[in-house]
Formats: sequence, structure tokens, C-alpha cells
Amino acid sequence: MSQKTYGKGEVIFQKGGYGDSLFQILKGSVDIVLDGGKDNAVLTEMTEGKFFGEMGALTACPRSATAIVHEDGTVLREIAWEEMDACFGTNPEIILELMKHLSQRLRSLTKEYEDASSTLDQIKGKEKPEVSEGLRTKIARFLTLHRSEGAGKAQISIETRKKLTGMEHAQGKTNPVKAYPAGAIIFREGEDSPAMYDIHWGRIGIFTGYGTANERRLTELAANNFFGELGMLDGEPRSATAVVLEDQTSIEEIRPEDLAELFKINPNKVWMIFAHLSKRLTQMTEAFDEVCTELDKLQG
Repeated sequence: MSQKTYGKGEVIFQKGGYGDSLFQILKGSVDIVLDGGKDNAVLTEMTEGKFFGEMGALTACPRSATAIVHEDGTVLREIAWEEMDACFGTNPEIILELMKHLSQRLRSLTKEYEDASSTLDQIKGKEKPEVSEGLRTKIARFLTLHRSEGAGKAQISIETRKKLTGMEHAQGKTNPVKAYPAGAIIFREGEDSPAMYDIHWGRIGIFTGYGTANERRLTELAANNFFGELGMLDGEPRSATAVVLEDQTSIEEIRPEDLAELFKINPNKVWMIFAHLSKRLTQMTEAFDEVCTELDKLQG
């Protein structure tokens, strides 16, 4: 782990390159751009405290955009893959900060995906699809984001897999585990989100509109799956209801304040959470890719 001061215009990494480090901005700001050309539009400006480059470190994929220093005197902390265990041990607050960053990225990309899907349905629903200028502008934004999010098929890296090989979620030291009867509600849609959960045994159903005429089961989760992590990390109200589907389903509750201690006694559990968030982000990127590909064809 190292710190370095950069001048305006310095390139941290290029789109398409490979790297096993992530960066945190301690002072100043960094522009994330699509190609790095002089006239290329800035996708986002990363400011103090923010992370970038994390997917290159956590997954086996090329850099999806170029990172360029925005202002003189910008100070970056660089954390190489092989330094992460030591970094988390001495700076445990980074665990939660990085998880929150991944959560925010996932929330943002999910919103863009839903908006793009709605736009696609709007166009395809017409007998003779006509793309207005306003829709073309909207589609262009989707395609720009898509090209930055989808550079290469991401997958969990070999080194991450090595950490997790053969591990069951119930293995190693864990937080207290509680068994619940079928029908028990772990949390309800719209409630506050103080914790996430890890299924050690049994099944959980995730529903919207639970107990109403509009009830819909979104998914069913079995052992070795997490749920409720996004609400815990970004503080948003629960977007669905979690219901126990099988008697004696055993669940571990994990709160933000547990993560530092959990890393000390069972670091693999923390890496499982990172792998879970990375997988969800990868899956959403691929879904967004499919919708944007269709939009691009319809736009002509």
C-alpha cells in the first residue's frame, strides 16, 4: 500500500489495460473518461474519499475506462491485490468503505438498466418504431455508460477463488446463528436496513407486495447465499420482503460494525461478501449490455 501525489493530466491507468490495484483519493480528484482522448467526455469525476479501479483488482477483467488526474496535488492511496489482507487488517474501516462503494455502483447501474429496459419496451411497443430526438439522446447516454461498464467479461479472479475454494458459509468463526420456522419474516419491504444476512441452511424467499394481491416472488435463496446487503450498505429502505420458506432455516446476521472483527476471526467470510457484490455487479453489467445492444440496433 502506497501514497503518491499526482499532477493534473497524469494518467493513472488506460482503458483496456490490466491492473491488480485499486485506488482511493485522499486529496483532490480524478476524472474517469471513456478513452482518454483530449476531447473525450468525462463519465464521472471522483472526489476525495472515493475508490476507483476496484473491479480490476477484484475481478479478472481489463480496465473499463481511463483514469486521469483532474487537479494538481491530488493524493492517491494505491492498494495492490496482494496487500489487501494486510490493508484490511491495519485499516479495517476500508472494508466497509469499499463495500459501500460497490453497493452504490450496483444501485446506480441497476437504475440505468431499468431505465434502459423501459426505453426499449417503449420503442418495441410501437407498431412502427420511431426514435425521437429525445430518445436518441437518452439512448446515446446509455450506450456511453455501457461502453465504460462493459469492457470485457468480468469474472471473479483466480486469486479470489483461491481464497474461497471449498469454503462453506458456515465454516470458520461466525456471528451467532439463529434458526427460524417457515413463514417467519426476516424483514419487510419499506423497513430500515440495519443488517445483512447469510444463509447457513434452509431457504429464503424474496418477495415484493408480500401478503397483498400484487405479491410476487423475485427469487428463492438457499444455503451459502447472502441477502439484504445493499440496504445495509447504503441505508436505503428494504426494497422487498424476506420470508423463511423451510423450517429451521439457519441465518447469520451481519451488521456494519461486525465487519472489522469478522475479518480478524474469519477473513474468508469478508472475501465471500466482496465476491458476492462483484458477482452481482458483473451480472447487472451483462444484463445492461444486452439491453444496450438491442437499443443500438433499433437506433440504426
